[in-house]
Amino acid sequence: MKKLSLLLVLTVLFSHNVKAENAPFVAFDINRNTVTHHYTHENGNKTNNDGNFGYGLSAGYNFDFGKVSLAPEIFYDKINTANKSYLCPSGGQHYCKDKMEVDSRYGAKLNLGYEVAQNTKLFINAGYSNVKVDQKYLNGYTAITTGRVLVKTNKNGVFTYGFGASYTVNNNIALKAAYEISQFSVIHQDYLSPNPIDEIKLQIVKLGLIYSF
Repeated sequence: MKKLSLLLVLTVLFSHNVKAENAPFVAFDINRNTVTHHYTHENGNKTNNDGNFGYGLSAGYNFDFGKVSLAPEIFYDKINTANKSYLCPSGGQHYCKDKMEVDSRYGAKLNLGYEVAQNTKLFINAGYSNVKVDQKYLNGYTAITTGRVLVKTNKNGVFTYGFGASYTVNNNIALKAAYEISQFSVIHQDYLSPNPIDEIKLQIVKLGLIYSF
């Protein structure tokens, strides 16, 4: 009977530890993003920078191996940052009213963490995402008075990577800070021929809260 009681106690303790260390999680964060937009055409090129505040949601599962952890997750980031000033060639000032907006992204990534101190982990991550880009441009000189044409573009397979740190407050709650970066290109959908190429560099700084079940 004593052996059975001891076995039950050990089973409960082991189950509790596994639940605390290997567990599903959800996270919410506030981000500050910066979009560097490089516009290239035979008429010339131009680089612009713009930034905005956004938010992010994610969910995943943490696998704990002592000091090392692996956490695959799916995520969504609202970015909503627009670059408004394209190249303005001579006689074509209407280009200045074109706009490229990085609206949002979603995807999956893998976090690799290492415990450097009690309750404190450093991590790196990498993954792929789908980025929503809205292009608003003037469709020729006649559109100067009729408004912009909206072209929605989904850029698939954008590689993202980053690093960060987390601090565990208790069995359920942790705080995190992270930096992530993505680079990709899209074809500028206006009436120029050949179409200009837009090179976009997206940088995101995140501060957030993780809840483990």
